[in-house]
Amino acid sequence: MKRYVRTFLLLLMTLMTLGLAGCASFIYTSNYDSYITQQMKTYRYSTSEFDRVWTVARQLLFKQGFQVRDSGNGYNVETEWGDTGNGLRRYLLTGYTNTAGEAWIEFLYYEQTYENHGVNASSNSGRDYQMEAEVLRQVSPNEWTRISNEADAYAKSKASN
Repeated sequence: MKRYVRTFLLLLMTLMTLGLAGCASFIYTSNYDSYITQQMKTYRYSTSEFDRVWTVARQLLFKQGFQVRDSGNGYNVETEWGDTGNGLRRYLLTGYTNTAGEAWIEFLYYEQTYENHGVNASSNSGRDYQMEAEVLRQVSPNEWTRISNEADAYAKSKASN
């Protein structure tokens, strides 16, 4: 009987340890992503490098399998609907500049997801900060490394609390 109790307690402690490790991993990832999102919300490029930023952003859409349609309106393109495996997604990519010599991009998405083979459709929309971060990673690897390292330190500090 003692053997069963000991085995049970050992199993319970192992499960609790794994659960806590999973929680810490979730907390780390959540805080890392949150930090990256906050940085992308306010990140600005120099207008002198904006043509390269715009080219990389458009190429990223192509690499993701989206067909791009120019709006004929400067830095503004939208995609056709693309299949995500469980629904459809499309993007509106917009580029902005200001008189202070700053430029930035926004990937806005709209998606429809389906459950049970087309039944129970739901829709969602928002800004895709991961796509914006990927553009930064390609255009300015040193800046991306700096932000990623800051996000890592921030997430580790939050996960250890």
